[in-house]
Amino acid sequence: ENYNFPGNIRQLRNIAEQISVVEEKREITAEKLLQYLPSKGSNLPSVIEHKNSNDNFANERDIMYKILFDMRNDINDLKKLTLDLMESGDTNKVQEDNKNLIKKIYKEENTFSQQEENQVEVVRINERYDNDKDNNYEFAETIDADESLSIQEKEIELIKKSLDRNNGKRKLAAKELGISERTLYRKIKQYNL
Repeated sequence: ENYNFPGNIRQLRNIAEQISVVEEKREITAEKLLQYLPSKGSNLPSVIEHKNSNDNFANERDIMYKILFDMRNDINDLKKLTLDLMESGDTNKVQEDNKNLIKKIYKEENTFSQQEENQVEVVRINERYDNDKDNNYEFAETIDADESLSIQEKEIELIKKSLDRNNGKRKLAAKELGISERTLYRKIKQYNL
């Protein structure tokens, strides 16, 4: 009979080979064949239609674009304000000139009072700040300019140290270095140690 096989040709061939190897009888009945056929359930993902899903995605995307656009504008405004402050150094003058810009930047944030708005601390960028009490930095390890960072030279140095420490016994030196005795012998010969 005609049967619509749910798989591809490789799967059909695998089933035929499986039956020929596993089954003892040469005659294959429909019941035996059903044991080897894959289940009729589809493993494909199902498509569920959502009428509003594209609209929701488009709305979310539009909202994200609007937020990003607003953030970009705010950043540009802050850059302008910062540049004006750095160039003039007179906070009162900059505040007067950019009053609308400052209000626009902080329009959502009404958490500060009017007194706090006028109090701006100016820190000169070109002034050096040397205060040892706030200096909690740890110094990084310095590397001498004449110290070599070559892996080959470090390998030679480690082999020499290990051989010296183990009185020239290659077996113990190889064990200490974590390599085989044959590898150590080859390295000794390679580097003429």
